[in-house]
Amino acid sequence: MSTYKQSGIDIEKANKLVDFLKKKNPSIGGFGGAFPLKGFLQEMNDPLLVSGADGVGTKIMLARQCNSYSQIGIDLVAMSVNDILTCGATPLFFLDYLAVGKIDLQKDQALLDGIIEGCRLAHCTLLGGETAEMPGMYEADEVELAGFAVGLVDKKMLLTGESIQPGDILVGFPSSGLHSNGYTLVRHIIDKYNLSLDLTPFDENTSLGEILLTPTKIYSDPCLDLFSMNVFKGLAHITGGGIPGNLQRILPEYTQACLDKRNWDRPPVFSFLQEKGNIKEEEMFKVFNMGLGMIGVIASESLVKLKDFARQHNEDFYIIGSVDKNDNPQPEVHIN
Repeated sequence: MSTYKQSGIDIEKANKLVDFLKKKNPSIGGFGGAFPLKGFLQEMNDPLLVSGADGVGTKIMLARQCNSYSQIGIDLVAMSVNDILTCGATPLFFLDYLAVGKIDLQKDQALLDGIIEGCRLAHCTLLGGETAEMPGMYEADEVELAGFAVGLVDKKMLLTGESIQPGDILVGFPSSGLHSNGYTLVRHIIDKYNLSLDLTPFDENTSLGEILLTPTKIYSDPCLDLFSMNVFKGLAHITGGGIPGNLQRILPEYTQACLDKRNWDRPPVFSFLQEKGNIKEEEMFKVFNMGLGMIGVIASESLVKLKDFARQHNEDFYIIGSVDKNDNPQPEVHIN
C-alpha cells in the first residue's frame, strides 16, 4: 500500500505550518483572502489598483548556504512593494508562494516570520499565500519564493514620469546594501575566489554572509508621506539593471539623467566585491544599486519640502544629479 507521505508529501507538517500562520494572522486559512476597500475609496475620484510580482532571485541560494532564513522574507515583500510604490500606490495586501522540496517547520516558519515582518514594514496586510511541497521538483533543502503585492492610487496621483523635464532634480534614497539583485555574480565571486562567508571584512562582529543577507529596504516610509505632499514626478526602484537600466524607464523622450557618483555614500560591500571580483565600474553600475535603492525625480521648487520632511522624520536622501535636455528621443542615463 502506497501513501502520500511515502511519496514525499507530509500533510501533517503542512497543516502545522498553516496553524502557525493562523496564530500570527487568524484571517489566513481559507481558499481566498478578502480585503475591504471601502475605507480607502472615499476620497478617490478614479481609483486604480496597482499590482506587482517578484522573487528574491538567487539570494535564496545564499540563505540556504548560510542556513539563515529569518530575513529573506523581508526581501520578498520589499521587491514587490517597492515596485508598486514607484506608481504612487499605497500597498494594500501581499500574497506569497513558497515552494520546497521537503517541509522543514523551523526553516519554513522563519521564512514566513520574515514575510510577516516585511508586511509590517510595508504597512500592508498578508492576505494569504500558498505553500507547496514538491519532492522531485526540488531537492529536500531547496526553497523557491515568489510574492505578489497589490496597491491603490487615485489616477490623478499616478506617477508615470510624463511630467519630468529638463531642470528637474534627481534625489536618491540609500539602500541597505545589495538588496536582492546581482547575487549570481556575487556567488560567482565567492566561488571563484574561494571567499569564506565567515570572513569579517568590515568589523569583527559581522560576517560576510550576514552582510550579503542584509534585507532589502522597504520604502513605504518615507514614500507614503511624500505622496501626500505631491513631491515626486517619478520614482525608479533600482533593481536588476542597476541605476542606468531602471532610471531610464521613467524618463520621457528627449531627456537625460546626469548623475554625479560623488554625491552619495556607497556602502563598503560594493567596493569589497568590486576589488575581489576585479569588476569594472561600468559593470558594477549595470548590476548593483550601488547604494541607492530608490531614485526620485522632483521639481526644483519641491526640494525645500523634501528637505523639511527628511529633517523632521530623520530620513536620509542625496541630491545626486539633474535632468537635462537630450538631442535624441531615446532617454539616456549618464553617471560621472
